[in-house]
Amino acid sequence: MTTRRPMTLRLCAAACLALGLYAHSAHAAPCADRLAELAAAEDFALIARDASITTRRQAQDFKNALLRSGTTEYERMAARFAERGPEYAAHLERLRALATKSGRHAEAVAALAGERDKMAARYRAALASLDAADRASVFRADEVAKGVDVPTFRQLEALVEASTRDLDLARKGAIESCR
Repeated sequence: MTTRRPMTLRLCAAACLALGLYAHSAHAAPCADRLAELAAAEDFALIARDASITTRRQAQDFKNALLRSGTTEYERMAARFAERGPEYAAHLERLRALATKSGRHAEAVAALAGERDKMAARYRAALASLDAADRASVFRADEVAKGVDVPTFRQLEALVEASTRDLDLARKGAIESCR
């Protein structure tokens, strides 16, 4: 999944810098630095939101797979669920790279990676426990995975909130530096 970028002040200022409109200005270097910080903050915030959306979709796909156990729809739902794991892992890898580069939120991203492994193991165990001949196995499988995604949801919500604050600060800094 590709993260879409909204048009921002940094794009306008970057175009001005590229065209040399600020080349004579003493503000060119600080402005360029602030624009780079803004780009990184924007990337991080958007990827954190994408990761949050992906985990919520994965949780829904898990429930859909459970509900369709023993039906022809199960394979499609289980495949959709399975696609979300690598997608979420890719988001976390991108967040890790950005956090390492910026020195911000590295601990939160590392904690999410640890929770991802726990969550994936419990989801796999739950799906493996399904028995198409026993409808009650759906309830037992649900109990196996019950609440496993809650810590991840909460951590991602906090990360999205923190990265949005960082983005706002970076935007204000860019505006001030590029005037």
